[in-house]
Amino acid sequence: MHDPSSSSANRPRGLWGALVAFGRAFDLGRRILINLVFLFLLLLVISALSTDTQPSLPSKAALVVQPKGILVEQLSGDPTARAIEALMDSGPSE
Repeated sequence: MHDPSSSSANRPRGLWGALVAFGRAFDLGRRILINLVFLFLLLLVISALSTDTQPSLPSKAALVVQPKGILVEQLSGDPTARAIEALMDSGPSE
């Protein structure tokens, strides 16, 4: 005699059951993949933060600065004239 309360009686059979099983397997695979990617990124961030390497420079290294343009110590003219020149795009920019 067949017991209607058994778990096998509640499972879908046939094509629909195969599709449900495939959907569950696909969902499980997707979750595992996403968790592995997250774990990899988390370990990557932790390893990047834990490394304490600093760039090495020779003891007699020099800082090379290559300025471009006109170097000034302060702006010339009054602020109103500079604002008008900036709005009109005329005059040298400092």
